[in-house]
Amino acid sequence: MNKQLSKISALVLLLGTTASAVAVAAKNVTTDAKLNGLKLAIVKNAPGSDEIIAGDYQLGLDKLASAKQDPISSYNQAMGMCVANIKLNDLSLADKACSFAVEQIDKVTGPSAQKLFLKSMAYSNRGIVRYLADDNVGALEDFTSALLVDNNTIVKNNLLTLKRISYGDNKGARYQTASVGE
Repeated sequence: MNKQLSKISALVLLLGTTASAVAVAAKNVTTDAKLNGLKLAIVKNAPGSDEIIAGDYQLGLDKLASAKQDPISSYNQAMGMCVANIKLNDLSLADKACSFAVEQIDKVTGPSAQKLFLKSMAYSNRGIVRYLADDNVGALEDFTSALLVDNNTIVKNNLLTLKRISYGDNKGARYQTASVGE
């Protein structure tokens, strides 16, 4: 148990820098334009993460495929696969990877506040996948779940961005009021 606790402590130190790496380097213009300011989270310095951040998504996925498979590594791998597949526009694989990350973090032993933050990031990434798949209700549910798990700035900003996108653009719809029955 102490071994896993020390691993999560190292992971948390890496996540301290994740906030600055949350906005993954933009290489896929189509996906990035669709993100409209939503921020993806990835564990910095995990296998494949540097490549994904740099925009070499396939090399990042290749490195993730050969990573070890303990619960922390599985979480890191799932988060990396989620982000890389979002950037590669493979939303089905991205959704599966984000969902797996949500499940994997529950298997990690260690401080609960850190686990809750990590779980929140997985829900937030999955919310982005669902937004990109034109499932704004699913995206809203995931961002709300993320906030309920851990009320952090990244998720708050993603939720506000989704609301701005949904209500601001609203597929060109205009709302008007009218008097009825005069």
